[in-house]
Amino acid sequence: MLKIGERKMTPTSSATTPAIQGSRAHHTIDYKLLFGQQIRDYASVISPLLGIFAEWPYLYQQSDPLEDVKYILERYADQPDSVVCIAFDGKIAVGAAMGVPLTQAPQHYRDAFPENERRPDIFYWGEMVVLKEYRGEHIATELLTQLGRHVTESGKYKAICFASVEREADYRLSHHKPAKYVSLDVLWKRFGFEKRLDIRMQGKWTVLKEDADSLHEMFVWWKRLD
Repeated sequence: MLKIGERKMTPTSSATTPAIQGSRAHHTIDYKLLFGQQIRDYASVISPLLGIFAEWPYLYQQSDPLEDVKYILERYADQPDSVVCIAFDGKIAVGAAMGVPLTQAPQHYRDAFPENERRPDIFYWGEMVVLKEYRGEHIATELLTQLGRHVTESGKYKAICFASVEREADYRLSHHKPAKYVSLDVLWKRFGFEKRLDIRMQGKWTVLKEDADSLHEMFVWWKRLD
């Protein structure tokens, strides 16, 4: 099962994050699960978190905030089986995990999978973001635990997957890579995901200080649930 820990959470629940050196101690973080059209009322709350993708390794060019709201509405609120888990510190959204059945994901993502895997019982986890000042407090772990618990307990899915960009050592913008950057591969493996070397997809977006979209190689990570 895709979970870490055994703490049972309700659709709206709270957890006090542990104190760690260099962080503000004991945040009380509320976690809220939303489905389908429920996401619409939170689109403007979630959308600022997408600015995180300007960081390494994605390096997105910052977009119009209204376009980010539109993205959340079209990608998640307008999809009938979408799921979003938001982490709140008070009224501020500090993290989120979002996903849809693979059949409701964008066409270019679906096309990267073998035809026999383009099925509604494959859950595609689209985004997971946590504000920099809240990292290291296990918020990402809790977001993935809650999202994974919903996917698993729904009984509708045989697998969960996501795509992650990987940069070559000689990538032209490697100077943006933080000196202490740590790959999240260890986290994915801890959750039981395996990298699918037989599936690669091409993401398309505009990177920092460039004027046009470019292609970015992404690898698929996969976890069976049956």
